Amino acid sequence: ITTQGRPVADAELRRACPGQPSPAPGRPDRFGRYRLVAPSATGRCALTVGQAGPVEVYVFAAPARYDFELAGGNLLRR
Repeated sequence: ITTQGRPVADAELRRACPGQPSPAPGRPDRFGRYRLVAPSATGRCALTVGQAGPVEVYVFAAPARYDFELAGGNLLRR
């Protein structure tokens, strides 16, 4: 996750998947990298970063990578 080309290191990440309990929020590391684990969920989920979002993400059994940019209060997939 970046903003103006710089990593976002202190933002609360939340994942919400239909029919699944919401896990505790996460945070990106100092490089803007993050990991969200959904052991029993697959399919469409929503991701929010701070007050930005939600944006649709897909959860798979295997890891998936998403890159986002925070711009003007919006969460944009790059």
